[in-house]
Amino acid sequence: MMRTKCPGHITGFFEICKKEDARHTGSRGAGVCIDRGVETKLAVSESDDIKIDIKINGEKSSAPVTLSVVNHFLKLINGTHSFVIKHEVEVPISAGFGASGAGALSTAFALNSELKLNLTRNAVATIAHVAEVENQTGLGDVIAQIHGGVEIRLEPGAPGIGSIDNIIVDPLFQVVCVSAGELETRSIISDPVHQERINRAGNRLVAELLQNATIENFLRLSRKFTEESGLLSEDLRDLLTYIEDLYSFPTSMVMLGKSLFTFAKKPKSNEMEDDIQAYSPKLNVFTCDIDYMGPRIIEAR
Repeated sequence: MMRTKCPGHITGFFEICKKEDARHTGSRGAGVCIDRGVETKLAVSESDDIKIDIKINGEKSSAPVTLSVVNHFLKLINGTHSFVIKHEVEVPISAGFGASGAGALSTAFALNSELKLNLTRNAVATIAHVAEVENQTGLGDVIAQIHGGVEIRLEPGAPGIGSIDNIIVDPLFQVVCVSAGELETRSIISDPVHQERINRAGNRLVAELLQNATIENFLRLSRKFTEESGLLSEDLRDLLTYIEDLYSFPTSMVMLGKSLFTFAKKPKSNEMEDDIQAYSPKLNVFTCDIDYMGPRIIEAR
């Protein structure tokens, strides 16, 4: 049995970069990896035929991204096997916190180790990236999650093809997250109207962030993108205004999700949770540390 963990990820702003080859498809932009993500347990056994059983938080699931990862690995091995995969998701699903990318990466790392394929870190992550692109569930989460920290995605593509730099961050900073519901990534990145608005809004922001690579500027540019992309709903706008009226730090929309995020230093971040939760008991408010470790094996037996 193999147990792996991958951090979640929040994108603040981005530009869609599509190519014919999924390995070269991705996004430019910026975001942050969070220590809540997906923990995956994998058991593999020999079988008369191929069997793939996937559960998410205890419930049987079709899990198309995870299934794509398994199918890519099946091309690399001989024989027939039974795969039992159990995901425990620590972030809201379909809310912009990189759950599908984390599930894909944690599965890929577990399969590489369990099947003793000895692929490199980038090769394993490329399989996860391609699975995300094929299912239109993400463009830049995987390359960010493999690096960790607060990242600037300089060039699109899978790890080893795309390129990333990082913002140096005060270790006291935490990420305050607010989820108000679900938003399907596929419905946005596959829509030509949304694509045009997103790319027009995100086109020059990476260059602006590189000129002043700070948390404050990252949030300011993310906030600018939130407005110019036209993705902010009125109910989220009201919540965003409420949070910014309470605190001087900018708050922005999570891309892509019906969620918001900001940064705060300890212990102020804990106080913010209570203040934001007071806005509505229906909100899912939580605080995360910034994750620098990326996907990792936490148990093998």
